[in-house]
Amino acid sequence: MLYTLGYNNFSFFEFRDKIKELDALIIDVRYNPSSYNPFWNKKYLQESFHASYIHVPELGNKNYAHPDKEFDIVNIEVGSNTVREYLNLGLNCLLLCACEDVKKCHRYFIAQYIEEKENIQAIHL
Repeated sequence: MLYTLGYNNFSFFEFRDKIKELDALIIDVRYNPSSYNPFWNKKYLQESFHASYIHVPELGNKNYAHPDKEFDIVNIEVGSNTVREYLNLGLNCLLLCACEDVKKCHRYFIAQYIEEKENIQAIHL
């Protein structure tokens, strides 16, 4: 199953419980996996989730600091292949970004791309 989630909609503890419930691999699709809130920094996520967290920089949006510009994904083909490999292993995967509104976030674009390639439907949390 493929999920997407914007962490600004959740507290860290709600997020942690949701990940346990979904039994999902967290795939961080942020270009720069850092935050003013230390719970959402790459290092803290790695320490909290260990092997259930990966950062896929190829799926980062180079224009993340410019929401008025179009998405500029580093390398969507390479990054989405990584996600598809995990999906093909039977893992639940969750695309993680900060954005609250999925329709305005590059994770929605990535999910659509993978949906077309894998003939699956993502669930946006």
